[in-house]
Amino acid sequence: MLSPALVRIGHFVIAWTSVLFLPKKTFIRYSSSAILASLLVLILSILAVPLNLWRVKGGIKTKIFNDLSFIFGPFFIGTLWIFRMTYKNFSLYML
Repeated sequence: MLSPALVRIGHFVIAWTSVLFLPKKTFIRYSSSAILASLLVLILSILAVPLNLWRVKGGIKTKIFNDLSFIFGPFFIGTLWIFRMTYKNFSLYML
């Protein structure tokens, strides 16, 4: 059985590997939007501990590793792909 840490690292690597299929111009165009979205999620994740929004088993180190591997992996790259695929098509973006 795979360890959770190995799965998280795999998601991170697979997400960043998909950038190879993204044109450089598209990456540059949408990276600022993806960075802003990632920073907003990161701020929410940081505020979750003092505001008791949710709990994560394993302590703060596990939470930091979980959050950062998701935010700067699949979330960041997924945002780039979503913006690329839905450019000038608001109805598809809303779907």
